[in-house]
Amino acid sequence: RILHDRKKDMSISGGVKVYAADIEVLMLKHADLIDVAVIGVPSDQWGESPMALCVRRDDATVSEEDVREWANGQLSKTQRLVAVEFRDSLPRSTIGKIMKRELRAPYWEGRAARI
Repeated sequence: RILHDRKKDMSISGGVKVYAADIEVLMLKHADLIDVAVIGVPSDQWGESPMALCVRRDDATVSEEDVREWANGQLSKTQRLVAVEFRDSLPRSTIGKIMKRELRAPYWEGRAARI
């Protein structure tokens, strides 16, 4: 792997390691997306499943489902997104890193899992 994720930016879905950065690189190739964060969300079947939180270009009309289908058509079976959600912006630290812990927290509330 040329690109190495931090451990907390990796989820395990059905026993397979899923690296958020690999999915984000693909998602940022979509012409209507300007920012993307992929997080692991709870899955009763797989433990965790990847979900993409995306910021669209102002003039974009693409739907969340359109983006999910586009991405899943190019991702491996273990990387496929369970959902895509559009946001106005993604929270960033003072040094510009996306604050994924903040993005994951609402999905894991009340569950025993790492955020």
